[in-house]
Amino acid sequence: MHQVTFDYQERGASESFIASSLASALTNYPPADALTGRLLVDKPDEALIRTLLDSMVPSNMNVAFASPAFNESQAKHRERHYEFGYDEEALSPELIARFEKASGFGLEPPPELTFVPRKLDLVDERAGKDGPE
Repeated sequence: MHQVTFDYQERGASESFIASSLASALTNYPPADALTGRLLVDKPDEALIRTLLDSMVPSNMNVAFASPAFNESQAKHRERHYEFGYDEEALSPELIARFEKASGFGLEPPPELTFVPRKLDLVDERAGKDGPE
């Protein structure tokens, strides 16, 4: 699937941006991997993938809640770069327990992807006697 993502990625902002990105990639990857270095995973690490999936649990999540009713003048913290007020607090054990037991609408697999290619077999590019199909 990563190969399909790579093959059908959107065009970059400009040729100079692409050239700059490739030059930067050459400092991080060998020349053979400069084009796909950050996009293509040749050998998935099953143990790492399992570790990442196992860490995606309610007790290990961050939640951001934005509200126009929030009064920044009473905020306990201030973001120094973007200059906005915010509060930080731990989720209650009761709320985490509710998340762990949650089920219902919105917690289902997404619908079938209609436009994602399924048949990714290699095609014999030689045309038959009547031409290409």
